[in-house]
Amino acid sequence: AACAMAENLWYGDGKTGQDVIIMYDDLSSHAEAYRQLSLLQEVDPGRDSYPGDIFYTHSSLLERAGRLLSNDKTLTSLPVVLTPNDDITAYLSTNIMSITDGQIIFDLGYFRRGVRPAVNAGLSVSRVGGQAQTKRQKKLSSALFKALAKYHQADEFSHFSSQLSKETRLDLARGKHLYQALAQPPEELFMLPEQQLMLETIMKSDDDRTIDVKGLKAATKVRATEIKSEEDYDRIEAELLEQFRAQPLVAGVSQAEPGTVTDKEKKS
Repeated sequence: AACAMAENLWYGDGKTGQDVIIMYDDLSSHAEAYRQLSLLQEVDPGRDSYPGDIFYTHSSLLERAGRLLSNDKTLTSLPVVLTPNDDITAYLSTNIMSITDGQIIFDLGYFRRGVRPAVNAGLSVSRVGGQAQTKRQKKLSSALFKALAKYHQADEFSHFSSQLSKETRLDLARGKHLYQALAQPPEELFMLPEQQLMLETIMKSDDDRTIDVKGLKAATKVRATEIKSEEDYDRIEAELLEQFRAQPLVAGVSQAEPGTVTDKEKKS
């Protein structure tokens, strides 16, 4: 019924429809109910006691999404599937992943560590995302995946060693700053240029000095409006990094907090 309502908004009168998103929350409960009904009807069970046509049932539902040539409007389906014990190789979840154009994996371990939203970037996949990205966005996306992977590797290593190399400290600091930037309360919204500016600024830090990510987020919303060309990105990123990164340690001088005015700046 929900999909039929979405299709009605999508089609419109054939020429004037709407872009529609429908969320199936959740297909795990749907599959369990369908399994119970099938068993009561004495339908021969398949894997995990699901009926043999469970894949067809879900695929026929999700494949009703797409883009219309008549009005160029889209219907996007977002199915939700539960993964008990974070097991994404279960029968139902692998079925849905084979139907969709990608998946976002939420990790219980990340959630318990306070990462919200608890997205596991290493397991999440988009099969069409790169086709909608600019060269700069593709480069940033690739760098982010590598930085987050290095962070998790360095984080595990840090539990077994008290003396860390400069490179490991950089990986830990960068990953920490990235997760602080990616932490997103429901009321906090960022447009694509703002996201790109904020993440690229963090990625440009070449040492383990602290970055005031909260201040960077606020400043990004203002500075992103100044971007008119690719050169503006590089200039503004350098200025933001200088403003919100802590000053380097000097013998006999305390480290200034990021985002504060130094004595030298006060005199000038």
